[in-house]
Amino acid sequence: MARRGAAMVEMVIALNVLMLLVFGMIDMGLMLKNSLAISHLAKNAARSYALGTDEGTIESRAKADARDLGLDLGPQDNKLEFTFDVHSDSDKPEVPILHNMEVTLTYRHSTVAGKLLGLPDEVNLKGTGVHIKE
Repeated sequence: MARRGAAMVEMVIALNVLMLLVFGMIDMGLMLKNSLAISHLAKNAARSYALGTDEGTIESRAKADARDLGLDLGPQDNKLEFTFDVHSDSDKPEVPILHNMEVTLTYRHSTVAGKLLGLPDEVNLKGTGVHIKE
């Protein structure tokens, strides 16, 4: 009888560790998927920005695409932030001025097992897309 109780205690301890590993792998997989989605969205946004599309249209398209990719944007679409920037290579007079159109997306990813694993509840994922406008 005592052996059966000891086996149950060992199983409970091992099961806790196994569950932490499983939820940790699920969390890492979701973060990787979301990180790839954010990078893809940033590259597409930079391409549109270089073609002259206005920032509001780019944001609305990117948010619609983010929903299509399965990203949770929150109740007011406030989990996805945009930063638009333009860099010029004007220090070379012999070369025509090229503009690097840069779009950075920051997504607040909610972790599945954050408190169980000692991680924060949200992790910021960033994606940057750069496209040259001639």
